[in-house]
Amino acid sequence: MKKKAAATVKRSSSARKTSFGSTDARPAKKSSRSRQAPQLLLEKIIDGAALTQLPAVRQAIAEEAVARKYVLTRYRTLIDRKYLEGLSSQESEELNGLQVALDKMDEPFYEGIIKHLRTLVDRGIVA
Repeated sequence: MKKKAAATVKRSSSARKTSFGSTDARPAKKSSRSRQAPQLLLEKIIDGAALTQLPAVRQAIAEEAVARKYVLTRYRTLIDRKYLEGLSSQESEELNGLQVALDKMDEPFYEGIIKHLRTLVDRGIVA
């Protein structure tokens, strides 16, 4: 086994192994170290800031998920009651408020879609 390891010919760093086992003599890709030093420093600072903000972002997402679940559950309950038994004026107001809250929660998702559709309409692609 030691003889096999010693007999193995080392390939140059510019030669790459192909799927058939032969080597390809194309030069290796240039590394991304050609960036300027200030840009690398800026990226490190941004990455560090992102790591320190990550727990806060996770907490905000978790809180929003809990709030969304509550609003959606209450909204569905009132919709069922509306069609099965009817709503009081107070419940109708609450239902309208929940609809507004759900629209605001969904706004970031639909904002990009609406923006894209507006550009298509402006270009005359979609009528």
